[in-house]
Amino acid sequence: MAATRTYTVRQGDCISSIAEQEGLFWQTLWDANPKLKRKRRDANALRPGDEVLIPERRRSEEPGSTAARHRFKKKGVPAKLRLIVEQDDVPIRNERYVLTVDGRNIDGQTDDSGFLEQVISPTARQARLEIAGLVYELQLGGMDPIEEMSGIQTRLQNLGFYHGEIDGAAGAGTVQAIADFQSFSGLDATGKLDEATREKLFGRQDRPHETGESDTASPEAQEAPHHGEDARRERAGDGEEVDEDEVFAEVELEIPGDVSDV
Repeated sequence: MAATRTYTVRQGDCISSIAEQEGLFWQTLWDANPKLKRKRRDANALRPGDEVLIPERRRSEEPGSTAARHRFKKKGVPAKLRLIVEQDDVPIRNERYVLTVDGRNIDGQTDDSGFLEQVISPTARQARLEIAGLVYELQLGGMDPIEEMSGIQTRLQNLGFYHGEIDGAAGAGTVQAIADFQSFSGLDATGKLDEATREKLFGRQDRPHETGESDTASPEAQEAPHHGEDARRERAGDGEEVDEDEVFAEVELEIPGDVSDV
């Protein structure tokens, strides 16, 4: 598949959102960028300045009778938002929530692991989650890859260890946050970002993980977010199979009687 041009990633972009604006299926776009796939662990964690090759769109023809309605499905729309919500390293389990995305309220309930999943638009940038008396303002698609210091800072901030600016600089606040996370994770608290620390952080932020089991107080009684609180976000694009009938958009077209069959 030939690449016709290059798109430069901006803050907030991910493969799903780029594919949506280019009229492509996210997996098609991701597979057309093998070098980027090797460089980044996640199609949804790109760095501003990354280059994405935009392949030529394939033309597909389907037979259809004239003067009739025909139904088609647009692949890849919408995307999925996945969160595990924790407080004090304990999942907020089986709790009702309201998720607001692009002005639309979605009611739901977390499962036994504090996990929630909702379909959203690939171009959504912000969301608001209200659960158990807590409110989370989510910036969708704004997390840099874990290979970058800015990505490290964002993940540490999500987990409650870092409270400074996301500037990509390993300053005193960042070093202290790394040391605090290392201590929390049972590693030597050196403040240096080694591979073991990076893997622990990736596992805590980007993958399902073991959590604390003792609920010492209800979520309403806990104080503001701090170490151990986790609101992780991902978009569709991680290779998971999706239910086409559930999440693919349907489009009905009526072919008039004065044109040839296609």
